Amino acid sequence: MIKCPICHSGAWKLISKDLYTGDNLYLRCRECKTAFCSKEFKADKMDSHYEEFYGCEGSFENKFFAKASRHLLKISKKYLDRLARFKQSGKLLDLGCGRGEFIHIAQRLGRYECVGLDVSARVAREAKELFGVEVIVGNFNAGLFKDEKFDVVYMRHIIEHIPDPGQFVADIKAVCAPGAVVAVHLPNDLSFSNAFKRFIYPFRILKECGSLNYPYHMVGYNPGSLRLLFEMSGFVHLETRTFSKLSPLYDFHFSYFDYPVLPVIIWDTLPGKGNSIVSYFRLNA
Repeated sequence: MIKCPICHSGAWKLISKDLYTGDNLYLRCRECKTAFCSKEFKADKMDSHYEEFYGCEGSFENKFFAKASRHLLKISKKYLDRLARFKQSGKLLDLGCGRGEFIHIAQRLGRYECVGLDVSARVAREAKELFGVEVIVGNFNAGLFKDEKFDVVYMRHIIEHIPDPGQFVADIKAVCAPGAVVAVHLPNDLSFSNAFKRFIYPFRILKECGSLNYPYHMVGYNPGSLRLLFEMSGFVHLETRTFSKLSPLYDFHFSYFDYPVLPVIIWDTLPGKGNSIVSYFRLNA
């Protein structure tokens, strides 16, 4: 029986058949409104999948992704300032750190002792070459760090890629020190932009069905379902905000691809409807 990966309800509705992978369905939970893929994806295949991604679409030499990297360097200090409201110092684990832009800025400011982890050996090399950042290569699990504990766990657009979010958050909890803060950036599946993507999906203009894109984006969250996931694991919700692509705090730079859908992006500026979610949670002692 197919169940929601967040609330485990068996009540769901069909969003769409996957037009690019014949045996996958895009579904939405009727209880918590989480969107998800029906087809399982094995975590042990993730490393090879993302090596391919970074080697092609995600190449640093690609102009679009080079701009994305520069934008992340630009906004990282702003997000470090926001993080400092909840945890000003300590040991920070950046899950899915990519080329290490966030860690680079954090270390330059001297606020946190940083550890980066990513599945891609390619981006780990680039992190070292571009920013002097050391990145551990591998899939995250609690046993990877043994008895090491972190005061901050930072995730930027990672959790939507995880097919088993309950186990993932349990592993995060296992590496958290008492009072640790978890910062999560991810797409908002219930934004107007993602509603528009679902509307045009049957025309095969984009491969994304809202925020879902098998096998990359496995779960489509909304602010409520993300909060539910962490609270079920014992975390306390601190803050959630959403941002549209017009916000200077949006996770990716505004590009020429966005101009044709500018009216939809403007609707994303409504409270709670932004295309990007940023949430903070605390693990109480």
